[in-house]
Amino acid sequence: MGPVAEYIFLVLEPFKLGSLHYILYKTQLTLNLSERVGIFVDVAEGMIFLHNKKLLHCFLNSYSVLISEKYRAKIGNLEHAQEYGSQRSTVNSNEVQLRWSAPEQLLAEPANTAADVYRFVALDSLLCTRAESINASGCE
Repeated sequence: MGPVAEYIFLVLEPFKLGSLHYILYKTQLTLNLSERVGIFVDVAEGMIFLHNKKLLHCFLNSYSVLISEKYRAKIGNLEHAQEYGSQRSTVNSNEVQLRWSAPEQLLAEPANTAADVYRFVALDSLLCTRAESINASGCE
């Protein structure tokens, strides 16, 4: 007998530091290079895991990266996730979503791995610069 939907529970660990967005813009915490690289690697491993399961995140941004007390990152906000090959468009009018959307998403094309990679690069830029949009400046 497989899982029965009415008895499935989701157990999560606490994330006292909150989202990456919260840490970068609502607190005075400063992430050193080692912590930023660790977050980057954690998110990369999480995205590799999702893609190996043939899932697209479709909403990766600073709000969907949760940070533990030890500065370990976990990916959340999976309500927009889709299976590879889904023909659903992932664009919506949410301002946060639009700022992080890949060009093909803005054109209402179906979700794909390239859009997840685009968002990952935007997240990497954010970790380096604390800027909300991608720009030419590098890590300091």
